[in-house]
Amino acid sequence: MKKSKLIIAFVMVLFTFVLICNQVFAVEIFDSKTTDGIYKLSEDESSFDIPFMRLSQQRMEIDKTISQLGLFFSPSSIDVNSSLTGLQMYYSNDTVRINSEISNAIIFCAGNVVVNANVKNTLFVYGNGTVTIGENGNVEGNLICYSPKLEVNGKISGNILGTVNDVTINNVVNGKLNMNVTQLNFGENAKVNNGININTNNETLTIDESIATSNIDYIKSDSESFSQYLIRITSNTLTSIIIFLLILIFVKNDRITKLCDRLKGNSVLKNGVLGTVGILVILSFGIILLMVLLNLGIAAIVFSVASIIIFALLKNIIVGTFLVKLVEKKYSESKIRPNIILTSIATFLLLEILQNIPYIGTVISIIIFVISVGIIISILKKQENNPVVEVVEAK
Repeated sequence: MKKSKLIIAFVMVLFTFVLICNQVFAVEIFDSKTTDGIYKLSEDESSFDIPFMRLSQQRMEIDKTISQLGLFFSPSSIDVNSSLTGLQMYYSNDTVRINSEISNAIIFCAGNVVVNANVKNTLFVYGNGTVTIGENGNVEGNLICYSPKLEVNGKISGNILGTVNDVTINNVVNGKLNMNVTQLNFGENAKVNNGININTNNETLTIDESIATSNIDYIKSDSESFSQYLIRITSNTLTSIIIFLLILIFVKNDRITKLCDRLKGNSVLKNGVLGTVGILVILSFGIILLMVLLNLGIAAIVFSVASIIIFALLKNIIVGTFLVKLVEKKYSESKIRPNIILTSIATFLLLEILQNIPYIGTVISIIIFVISVGIIISILKKQENNPVVEVVEAK
């Protein structure tokens, strides 16, 4: 799995946990405020002693120095006009402009991102527009970028990583350019000191040796090569097997068997469909509530997205574990008892291959996702319906 997806998954899960604690238990570990109009940080009288979240229905202007971990959310633009330390995350449906020095930043933007100041450490950008490092922009750490277009007019002291369709370098990159690209353009002053390593399906793309030593891996189409396919399938299968074995180590074998015995195909499928629809409904209502009740809307959206990500990551583990136990149970009274290691290898490998079949693989993946949701819901329901009853002997 790509590093960016892991980062997003981690942020979503952490954010969901914090919101639930703050909303349900009223724990003051997250300072959350919303505004109807334009938000200016200098007009915010908060002490910013604890992690915070600020949401505005209009544009935001960050014009005050702070050092606390925080989130700025706006359906409009966000302008950073004062120096910031620590780590902040920005989410904008319009444009994010960094006009003053910051330490770190994580930016999710539906529009353009413009950096015209110094970034002391890592800058992570996940956008749907153009990311521009202006002439006054300087990233001292790594630039991790996932967007349609990247233009570097300033300096990059670290590496440039990520996936961008169209990249233009007009200045010096002290580190390495290590990316997936389609178009790669260089200006007169361009220089990449530590070399270029790119993957591209553009067979006409070439790099002048005066700019950097380079290694170009040409991919004939958008699809991965057969060797990459084998590596990915093998890697995912091994990861699933390792997690499965860890489950067997830390969870008693008879406990897993009992949980498996409680499951029935019809109820699992029914609960899976209802659970998946429920997550999507919460997500839809969260988007609607976002414009009315920002806190509740954000919590619903983040909870739904986090749930989808978690089940997407664990669906093979959940379904595979119970498939292995079902096979073990079926042959428990037979003279031929399959080896659990070989069974797990065959099961998880089959799940991976099925989900990578052209055209129908996506449908199979969705079905496995729904079944994984159904398994978890069925187990929770059984535990609620069958509480532990203490038997008291009569004297």
